[in-house]
Amino acid sequence: MYDCRNNLLAIFPREWSVGPETISLVVMIISLSNSCAAQELSAGKHLNTSFVRESFWEPHVESRNWKYVVIHHTATESGSLDQIHRAHLQRKDSQGRPWRGIGYHFVIGNGQGMKDGQVEPTFRWQGQIDGAHAGHEIFNKFGIGVCLIGNFETEAPSQAQLDSLKHLLAYFDRTYSIPSDSVIGHGQIKSTQCPGQKFPLNKYSNYSPADSP
Repeated sequence: MYDCRNNLLAIFPREWSVGPETISLVVMIISLSNSCAAQELSAGKHLNTSFVRESFWEPHVESRNWKYVVIHHTATESGSLDQIHRAHLQRKDSQGRPWRGIGYHFVIGNGQGMKDGQVEPTFRWQGQIDGAHAGHEIFNKFGIGVCLIGNFETEAPSQAQLDSLKHLLAYFDRTYSIPSDSVIGHGQIKSTQCPGQKFPLNKYSNYSPADSP
């Protein structure tokens, strides 16, 4: 099958020199590259957008000493970071104080409100702020809240969501030394069905409730 990227290889010069011709060539390469991506999308090929966006996962301030990852689902068929943020602005904590907005640190889309597998960090991650997702002081303070869009009581997550979650967990392990036995389903620390019976938690978590602080 013909691959349009052959065009890119064909036009690369053996030696580079600075000048107008080089600038024009770079513009042409970028244009061809974008064209290749568009062709792949139209052909239905899955591009690993989560990998491309990993640089955007870096927080805007100095990182905290994170120890856990807590996995959630929205228990809805669709949703987005903005929709969750607006809904959480209406909530209050146990002392009656209004929430600052979305309680999670990351959201992973399912194609209904966000792109399937799209990973978006929230203001809590960018500012390295305590979560409001676990219903447990320790896990809000030291746990990264990751929420996947979907109701996993009735339907399993998409493969794109699971691929992005795997990549995100690898990033946490590599950057913050958070192993699989510190990856937790919300229902393991609170009386809830979250993240749903059809979420394959055992593929990502070796957490034991006996280890709970």
